[in-house]
Amino acid sequence: MQLRDDIFFYPSRNGMDFTGEINSNTILIRGPKHLLIDPGIILRWEELIESIRADGLKPEDIGLVFMTHCHPDHAEAAIKFKAEFKTELALGNLEREFLGGVGRTFYRKEFYQREKAGSRYQVHEYLQPDKSMMSPVFSGPFLYEGRQFRLYATAGHSPGGLSFHWPEAGLLAPGDNFFPGTIGAYDLPGGSLWALSRTISILNGLKDVELVLCGHGRPIEGQRNVRDNFEVLFEEIREKEAYKDAEGC
Repeated sequence: MQLRDDIFFYPSRNGMDFTGEINSNTILIRGPKHLLIDPGIILRWEELIESIRADGLKPEDIGLVFMTHCHPDHAEAAIKFKAEFKTELALGNLEREFLGGVGRTFYRKEFYQREKAGSRYQVHEYLQPDKSMMSPVFSGPFLYEGRQFRLYATAGHSPGGLSFHWPEAGLLAPGDNFFPGTIGAYDLPGGSLWALSRTISILNGLKDVELVLCGHGRPIEGQRNVRDNFEVLFEEIREKEAYKDAEGC
C-alpha cells in the first residue's frame, strides 16, 4: 500500500488484535536501495514479498532491513531477508545486546505458555536471529542512500528500542512504544512504564510529524490527529501512574 511518493505500508492482517497470531506492520521507503522497517514473522514473509512485488518494487533491491526492536513479531523474518537476498540488517546497539541475552526469552515457546508473561498470544516457536547477523546502530543522525533520517533511543516497551524519524517526509515509526489510542506494553521483560513515559514525551516533542506508522494498528495521518493521539497517550500514562502510586500506599 503506497501512502506517499516513497513510503509504502504493509499492515499486519490482525491489526491490534493480540489474542491470536501476532505480526507487526512493515514499512518500506523506496530508493536506489530500499529501506525496510520491521520485516515481521517468517510465517507471513512470502505474503510480504508478494505485496512488495505487487507495488512494482523488487525485494532484492532492499538494501537494509532496520528493526525498531528485537521482538519476533518485528524481527524474525530478518533471517529470510539475509538468507534470500543477502540484505544488510540493523538493530539498535543496546537492543542487539538484549537479543543476545534476556531477549532470547521472546523466541521460546514456554514464554507464551506462562500465565502472566503472554498467554493471550498464539503459542509459536520462533527462529531467533543471531545478533552477529545485525549491524549495531545508534541514536542520532542516520544517513542512508543520500537521505538524512534520525533514530531516537526510545526504551519502555523494550530496553534498547529505536524509533525511526524521517523529518523531510514527516514520518515517525515508533515501533511498539505506542499505537492509535493506547500505549505499548511495558510489563514484558525489559519493559518499564517510567521509560515508556519518557519515550512518549520525547516523540511528542517532534514538531514536524504528519504520519505515524506504529508497529501495529492503522496509520495516524495529519498533525492534528498525531497531537490528539499523544493527548490520549498522556492521559493513559497518568491513570496508570496514579494506579501504581495507589498500589504502593
